[in-house]
Amino acid sequence: MLSELGQHSDVIKATAEAAQSEHLEAVKPFEAKLRQAVKELDEVSKEVASLIDMAKRPEMKNLSGEFMAEADSLGKRKSELQVERQKLQMEIDYRRALVVDENLICKNLTEFTSLFDKLTFEERSELMKE
Repeated sequence: MLSELGQHSDVIKATAEAAQSEHLEAVKPFEAKLRQAVKELDEVSKEVASLIDMAKRPEMKNLSGEFMAEADSLGKRKSELQVERQKLQMEIDYRRALVVDENLICKNLTEFTSLFDKLTFEERSELMKE
């Protein structure tokens, strides 16, 4: 049955196009999260820069523990956001790069039956479990 499906390139092509479209549609939530992370990262970066400028002032020699805790907290949040931004960008890049090759699918489906016939009963059973 699978090898017969491999003979219908029109069905494979339509399926591949649908899969590609689905992958591109699945990128949208990641893009929204990325925009939000970048926006928050910009805000936190400005706050960190402001605290650094403030700490450089001569009258700020004896910074309070509260000030230092705030600076430390913002620094950690900035690092977290940078990691989140990178992960989201990698996910977006991965999903955009997915390519479905109809010719390869047709070829593999056509060859599957002959390969499946060469398997032992145990190997077939194991393959079907997965």
